Amino acid sequence: MRARRLCAVAVVLLGASVPVACGGQSAPTATSSAVTTADVFEQQRTDGVDALLGKLDKALLKGGPRDLTPLLDASASPEFRRRLQVMQANLSSGVPAAPGTGKRLRYRAFEHFLGAAEAEELVPDAVAARLAEQGSSDNWVSPVRLRFALGGAGVPGLDEPDVEIEVPLVVARYDDDWKLVGDLTLLRRPAGGIGLWSFPGVRVVEAGTAGGSSVVASYPGSEDTAGRVAAQLPAAVRAVTDFWGPRWPQKALVVATAATPQFAGLAASGGADVSAAAAATAYTTLDVPNHTVTGQRVVLTPAAHDLSDPLLGVVLRHELSHVAVRLATRVDTPLWLAEGVCEYVGRKGTYTGFADVAPDLAAATRTGTVPAWPTDDDFTVDSQRAALAYQSAWSIAAFVAERFSEQALRKLYLGIAGAVDDAAVNAAYPAAVGIPRKELERQWRAWVQKQSGG
Repeated sequence: MRARRLCAVAVVLLGASVPVACGGQSAPTATSSAVTTADVFEQQRTDGVDALLGKLDKALLKGGPRDLTPLLDASASPEFRRRLQVMQANLSSGVPAAPGTGKRLRYRAFEHFLGAAEAEELVPDAVAARLAEQGSSDNWVSPVRLRFALGGAGVPGLDEPDVEIEVPLVVARYDDDWKLVGDLTLLRRPAGGIGLWSFPGVRVVEAGTAGGSSVVASYPGSEDTAGRVAAQLPAAVRAVTDFWGPRWPQKALVVATAATPQFAGLAASGGADVSAAAAATAYTTLDVPNHTVTGQRVVLTPAAHDLSDPLLGVVLRHELSHVAVRLATRVDTPLWLAEGVCEYVGRKGTYTGFADVAPDLAAATRTGTVPAWPTDDDFTVDSQRAALAYQSAWSIAAFVAERFSEQALRKLYLGIAGAVDDAAVNAAYPAAVGIPRKELERQWRAWVQKQSGG
């Protein structure tokens, strides 16, 4: 039984009227049906869209272009049609892949289903009027969700927990048949549910890492980057485990993008300026108290194509460090800690002197500028302060590791990243390094000035 069928049954049960006894009278010995017209309407609506979603999944996973056409409303926009066609071309075993383009995406789970809507949203009047002119008797902004997970026997994948995302769809009814009209763009909002399947030509390669098969995805133009990533991933995973320990999956999904819209969509970075960035980590859901995370991925910008192999290794180790400690990291963890320690792991063993890693910080210090402990605002990608902020954060981590130990650095990270209030944050410093934050800052500044030659 499909999961969405359970949702349909619940609608009927919640809408049913139950006779009760009152005024001292005996309750009837047999129940009577009290299903209202509204209940029947909702049941028909749910069953109809449920069947439509089943046909959609079949067309996307096993069909060809002709199988999508009967599911689309006559008014569906060319762009909406194109998005579904791209999705099908990336997923369907019924659409031949071009020779030599690599392996196709495979999912252990991939299913659209009806979720629960907090409040019903109405189709815009102009769209509703056009549908009525075509003979539609009903329309609905249906609360569709998509459940998916890379993996499965004999195919590339991570065997991850299922990921669920919201992908509302506008649908229209004609007699007993339902058609797909559009997605959120029809409501003048960005299309929901951006995934690996959303951009043309996605292909994947596998890399054997300590925790099993890692997956590297690419798009036309980024295949070379993906191949280099796959070659470096085993060593990068080992380096991250050497610092953080083995209590993380020790495998990952890495995506090499060839265009800024791909990076922005897959990294959920919106309109951020990524010209100075190389990569980002993203996830779909995170629940630190209950120790669950879904949809983790490392997304490389198109600029990663121009990185040397050593710098690409730094980027991979940095981003995989974020993956490794995601469940130990609260969302409000200060960026000097989150970025500084991951940068330390990424850079470890790749330089000979302080200025090799922190040239801007060293130069500023030599001119008399007092090193400043970076704030979260300093890390904005399109900020002139970002490079200095990352170098300063790295230097804090490098100082703690050198002066106290890497074990102390890990303890400091876990203590602050897991702290639930300011008191716990303040207590994390002496617990890890034996001195309070203020004294740590003083010693760090003196160390930076010495390392910079200032």
